[in-house]
Amino acid sequence: MASSRITELAVIVSLNTRKVTDYLESNGMPTPSFSIDAPLNLGIPKEAVEIDNARRLALAASIELHDLLQGPSACLKPVINGTSLNAIYIYDIASKLKEDPKAMDMAGLMFDECWQSMARTVDAMRMFKSHEPNQTGHALAHDTQDNMFDWLGKHPEKARRFTSAISTLVPTGRQELFLLREFDWASLGNGTVVDVGGSSGGVSIQLAKEFQDLDLVVQDLPEAIDGAAEKVPVELRPRVKFMEHDFFTDQPVVAEAYLFRAIFHNWPDHYCVKILQKLVPALRHGTMIIINDGIAAEPGTLDLLSERNIRAYDMLMMTLFNARERELDDWLGLFTQADKRFKFIGAQSPDVGTMGVITAIWEDR
Repeated sequence: MASSRITELAVIVSLNTRKVTDYLESNGMPTPSFSIDAPLNLGIPKEAVEIDNARRLALAASIELHDLLQGPSACLKPVINGTSLNAIYIYDIASKLKEDPKAMDMAGLMFDECWQSMARTVDAMRMFKSHEPNQTGHALAHDTQDNMFDWLGKHPEKARRFTSAISTLVPTGRQELFLLREFDWASLGNGTVVDVGGSSGGVSIQLAKEFQDLDLVVQDLPEAIDGAAEKVPVELRPRVKFMEHDFFTDQPVVAEAYLFRAIFHNWPDHYCVKILQKLVPALRHGTMIIINDGIAAEPGTLDLLSERNIRAYDMLMMTLFNARERELDDWLGLFTQADKRFKFIGAQSPDVGTMGVITAIWEDR
C-alpha cells in the first residue's frame, strides 16, 4: 500500500529537522526558541548550504502538512494575527520589552502601508488599465496621486521607516557574496563602476575592498546618499565617491560598467526600459551592464515555500509599485525593448528564484 502524502511530509520534516538540530548542537549553537533571550534567527552561516537547504525543506513540508491536515475548506479561512500585532505596534508595547527597532519598523511598514494597500489592490486593477506606478492599491489606500517613492519623499518619518524595514529584506550574505564572485570584476582593470541607485554604497564598499583597481561612483537621490560618504572607511574614500543622480535622467558618467542592485523590481516594465535608455548617452562599445535582482522561476518548478515567497513578493510589488518579479525571458525583453545594441550575456543565481546576476554588453559596432 502506497504511503499517504501526509506521512511522506512528516518524514521529510523529521529527517531535515534532525539535520538542522545535529548541526546546531555540534557547533554549540542554541536551538530555536521563542524565549526572551533567544537569537532572532538560527544563525546558520552562508557556507552551510546543505543545512540551510534542509531547513527550507522542513519548512516547505511543514506548511504543506499543515494545510493538508486542515483540509481545503479551512485553508480558505486563515486565522490572521494582524489585530494583536497591530496593537503591539500602535501602543509601542514591544518597546517595554526587549527592543528591536528594525522589527518595529517592519511591523509599522506592514500595518500602515502594506496591509491597507493590499485591501485596495483589486480596486486599483479594476479602475486603472495602465501600469503607472501611482495607480496602485497603495495610492488608493493613502488617497494620493503620487507613486510610493514620491509619497515617501513627502513623509520623512515613513521614508526612514521604509528604508530601515527594507534593509532587513534586501538579501545579503551569501547572495551578496555571489554578486562579488559571479561577475569578473577584475576584467574591468583600472575602470570605473557606477552603482546606480546604490543608496549608502554598501555593495560598492565591498567591491572597493575586494578589487583595489576599481573606482566606484554611487549614484542616488540626495536623501538616499545624505551622510553616506562619512561612513566609508577612510582608506577607501579616494575610490568610493557619491553623486546625486536621478536614473530617469541621462547618465552623466562614462564608465566601464553600470551596476543596478534591487532597482528594477520596483518599477513597471516601461519604466525599466526608460532607465536602460537613459544610460545610452554614456555608453561605449564594450560597456557592461550588471543587474543584481530577482530571477523568478517558472510556476510549479520550486518547492512550496519558495514558490509562496516569490509569488507573495510579486504581488507586493504590484500592490506598492505596479511592478513585478521577472522571469529570465522578462529580463531579456527589457534589454530588447530598450535598444537592440544591448546584448544579453547570461544570468546566474545562487538558488532558483533568488537574487541573481544578469549581465549584458553594449555593442554599437
